[in-house]
Amino acid sequence: MLVVVTWCEGSKLHSTDKTSLETKLVDFVYTFGAPATSKEAFSNKASTDGCFKGLRTYTEDASECGWKTWWWGSTQKKKVTNVDFAVPSKKLNHARTASLVLYANTKSYYTPCDATSHGHHDWPVWGRSELNITLHNHNNYDIRLDKLSLDGKKKKDEPFKSAISLSTFAFKGYKGSVKINKAASTSSGWMLVPESHQMRKDKRTSGKKDPLFLLKNRKDNGCALVLTGTTSDNSRNPINDIAGLESHPQTYCGFKDVQAFYAKEMIALTSDTAWANMKDKLKGCKRVSCVGHSIGGALCEILAACANSGKKTNEHFQNLVWKAT
Repeated sequence: MLVVVTWCEGSKLHSTDKTSLETKLVDFVYTFGAPATSKEAFSNKASTDGCFKGLRTYTEDASECGWKTWWWGSTQKKKVTNVDFAVPSKKLNHARTASLVLYANTKSYYTPCDATSHGHHDWPVWGRSELNITLHNHNNYDIRLDKLSLDGKKKKDEPFKSAISLSTFAFKGYKGSVKINKAASTSSGWMLVPESHQMRKDKRTSGKKDPLFLLKNRKDNGCALVLTGTTSDNSRNPINDIAGLESHPQTYCGFKDVQAFYAKEMIALTSDTAWANMKDKLKGCKRVSCVGHSIGGALCEILAACANSGKKTNEHFQNLVWKAT
């Protein structure tokens, strides 16, 4: 079962007149288990309601823990909520986009993003849930998305349909071009754009590179830009890895208080010759969806915010953007 949640904070979100909208380079953002990105939630300057179309998805589970107080002879129980460890933040918010909280055996929560709702960019609230590494695993996303239903009926409309389809690319990207190309070939109309498999440097792992891909749908020339999370070795403690990213924020693309590591990743990515090649490929896309799991999803939020900001005199914007079709 899926429950639709709306949320208001006493007033409507800032609305932009259509005549003042910026050029839309990123049409959709689909993220899975993405960390928060900025103190002030990114808004879409190419949209009248400030929302990015797409879906931010993360996993939660509710469990009941029990213990016995021997000296009183009574048994007590406490409900505990477990959440994908990468998603909560003490200080930062996610971008303004619709959100989906995925549960395994109980109701999931969907919050739309529009002029009166922001998709709960502050969820999950820090300190209200136990951090769980297992919930970050792609199997927990694949199975739950596949079984997602509303009122007992399988949910097949948007944005869920695209989220289910694109999640495959988000996770197969870790396995390299062969695996993601195979996944594309078995998906309706998708193909890996030739010579679009690029690598971005991961500054935390001694220069080790993480892959990014561009896939195109033959039916409508829509593209999916896939950014993977870190592919660092398993000896690293992932909870400490993510927690260590709660560093002092910095300015990126004219936005203040952006998570510092992700901002530096974006600067490194867009300054690399690999990105210049990717921009040439993006020119042939009728629309662009940015897709990412974990840190890849965080980078998608920042990329979309900058690409749609219209800050033409900003160096970061200039290095990032491509010519729209």
